[in-house]
Amino acid sequence: YRARFRRDVVVVLVGYRRQGHNELDDPSVTQPVSYKLVKSKIPPEALYAEKLDAANVATSAQTEAMRQSILSQLLHEYSESARYKKDGTDWL
Repeated sequence: YRARFRRDVVVVLVGYRRQGHNELDDPSVTQPVSYKLVKSKIPPEALYAEKLDAANVATSAQTEAMRQSILSQLLHEYSESARYKKDGTDWL
Protein backbone atom coordinates (compact mmCIF):
# COMPACT_ATOMS: atom_id res chain seq x y z
CA TYR A 1 0.00 0.00 0.00
CA ARG A 2 2.72 2.39 1.00
CA ALA A 3 4.78 1.70 -2.13
CA ARG A 4 1.81 2.11 -4.44
CA PHE A 5 -0.06 5.02 -2.86
CA ARG A 6 2.79 6.71 -0.96
CA ARG A 7 0.72 6.93 2.20
CA ASP A 8 0.72 5.18 5.53
CA VAL A 9 -2.12 3.02 6.66
CA VAL A 10 -3.28 2.28 10.19
CA VAL A 11 -5.09 -0.92 11.01
CA VAL A 12 -7.10 -0.97 14.20
CA LEU A 13 -7.58 -4.54 15.32
CA VAL A 14 -9.93 -5.37 18.16
CA GLY A 15 -10.02 -8.94 19.34
CA TYR A 16 -11.04 -11.18 22.17
CA ARG A 17 -10.22 -14.67 23.31
CA ARG A 18 -13.29 -16.71 22.64
CA GLN A 19 -12.05 -19.63 24.76
CA GLY A 20 -10.21 -17.68 27.45
CA HIS A 21 -6.47 -17.52 27.99
CA ASN A 22 -5.81 -21.20 27.33
CA GLU A 23 -7.63 -24.50 26.94
CA LEU A 24 -7.79 -25.02 30.73
CA ASP A 25 -9.17 -21.58 31.51
CA ASP A 26 -12.89 -21.04 32.03
CA PRO A 27 -13.26 -17.26 31.68
CA SER A 28 -16.97 -17.36 32.49
CA VAL A 29 -16.02 -17.90 36.15
CA THR A 30 -14.02 -14.69 36.50
CA GLN A 31 -15.69 -12.63 33.73
CA PRO A 32 -19.29 -13.93 33.51
CA VAL A 33 -20.84 -10.82 31.94
CA SER A 34 -18.12 -10.39 29.31
CA TYR A 35 -18.08 -14.02 28.26
CA LYS A 36 -21.85 -14.23 28.09
CA LEU A 37 -21.55 -11.49 25.47
CA VAL A 38 -18.65 -13.29 23.76
CA LYS A 39 -20.67 -16.52 23.49
CA SER A 40 -23.53 -14.63 21.85
CA LYS A 41 -21.29 -13.28 19.06
CA ILE A 42 -21.22 -14.93 15.64
CA PRO A 43 -17.65 -16.08 14.85
CA PRO A 44 -15.84 -13.82 12.35
CA GLU A 45 -15.38 -16.61 9.80
CA ALA A 46 -19.15 -17.20 9.74
CA LEU A 47 -19.82 -13.49 9.25
CA TYR A 48 -17.31 -13.37 6.41
CA ALA A 49 -18.84 -16.45 4.78
CA GLU A 50 -22.25 -14.77 4.93
CA LYS A 51 -20.83 -11.64 3.25
CA LEU A 52 -19.21 -13.72 0.51
CA ASP A 53 -22.49 -15.52 -0.10
CA ALA A 54 -24.51 -12.26 -0.13
CA ALA A 55 -22.07 -10.72 -2.63
CA ASN A 56 -22.26 -13.85 -4.85
CA VAL A 57 -18.51 -14.37 -4.44
CA ALA A 58 -18.73 -17.84 -2.90
CA THR A 59 -21.61 -20.06 -1.85
CA SER A 60 -21.95 -21.36 1.67
CA ALA A 61 -20.97 -24.79 0.37
CA GLN A 62 -17.78 -23.35 -1.14
CA THR A 63 -16.83 -21.49 2.04
CA GLU A 64 -17.49 -24.63 4.10
CA ALA A 65 -15.27 -26.62 1.73
CA MET A 66 -12.53 -23.99 2.17
CA ARG A 67 -12.92 -24.13 5.94
CA GLN A 68 -12.68 -27.92 5.93
CA SER A 69 -9.64 -27.83 3.65
CA ILE A 70 -7.84 -25.37 5.93
CA LEU A 71 -8.75 -27.36 9.05
CA SER A 72 -7.52 -30.55 7.40
CA GLN A 73 -4.21 -28.90 6.50
CA LEU A 74 -3.76 -27.56 10.04
CA LEU A 75 -4.49 -30.96 11.56
CA HIS A 76 -2.06 -32.62 9.14
CA GLU A 77 0.71 -30.15 9.99
CA TYR A 78 0.02 -30.60 13.70
CA SER A 79 0.33 -34.37 13.43
CA GLU A 80 3.53 -33.97 11.38
CA SER A 81 5.02 -31.78 14.10
CA ALA A 82 5.30 -34.82 16.37
CA ARG A 83 8.04 -36.15 14.06
CA TYR A 84 10.00 -32.90 14.03
CA LYS A 85 13.63 -33.27 15.07
CA LYS A 86 15.39 -30.15 16.30
CA ASP A 87 18.89 -29.55 15.03
CA GLY A 88 21.61 -27.05 15.89
CA THR A 89 20.53 -24.57 13.21
CA ASP A 90 17.14 -23.95 14.80
CA TRP A 91 16.97 -20.63 16.56
CA LEU A 92 13.74 -21.20 18.46
